[in-house]
Amino acid sequence: MWENILLYISDSPIGFLIPEFLFKKKKKLLKLLHDGKRRIEKELDILKIMKSIRNVKILMKNSLLSPDVKF
Repeated sequence: MWENILLYISDSPIGFLIPEFLFKKKKKLLKLLHDGKRRIEKELDILKIMKSIRNVKILMKNSLLSPDVKF
């Protein structure tokens, strides 16, 4: 729990106030935090999701559905 609090404070603008000897894993955990944020932003990009849904809808409409199944 203590490391979570220190990580939260370290990510804020006042994070430079936490000395290195108090939080030895600071650099490693901050790197993991920023990499995770970047990956989440990339994976949950709404434009990318909407484009892929539109492409699947077009594919289903034009090639995979027979006239009987459409009806």
